[in-house]
Amino acid sequence: MNDRELVDNEAPLKSAMISAILLLAEMDHALDSGCAEVIADEILTKLEEFAPLSIAEVIRFGLRERFLETITIYGRLRTVAPEWLDLETYLESHSKVFFDDLLYVLDADKWYDSNPAFYSLIMSIAPMVERLLDDRFSIPF
Repeated sequence: MNDRELVDNEAPLKSAMISAILLLAEMDHALDSGCAEVIADEILTKLEEFAPLSIAEVIRFGLRERFLETITIYGRLRTVAPEWLDLETYLESHSKVFFDDLLYVLDADKWYDSNPAFYSLIMSIAPMVERLLDDRFSIPF
């Protein structure tokens, strides 16, 4: 596989991860406190229902297992994030972990060394995710 094919192969994974992160944010938002549990197969099933084109591309490019693995790692990151957050702020937010918190943990815990592929993927989609989350959850004035 040449570099061009590798880059083209990443696009479906990035698109599906953006959809998964937005879905999880919606699920978190629906809870009074805490965050939704991340079960990769269930996220995939929900995305097949709500973002079928995104998941169809993942399947077409043979990235299903990589996507499931990436979702699982994302779930692990959400689980360890509270250990890195200010306790008072975390409790005031009703035990919610936000995407910005995850970006902080990725750098603070040096995921760029321990899991560079995951780190690179998340950082590459972070600007788009932040913009979409801001659009979806900001309070209009």
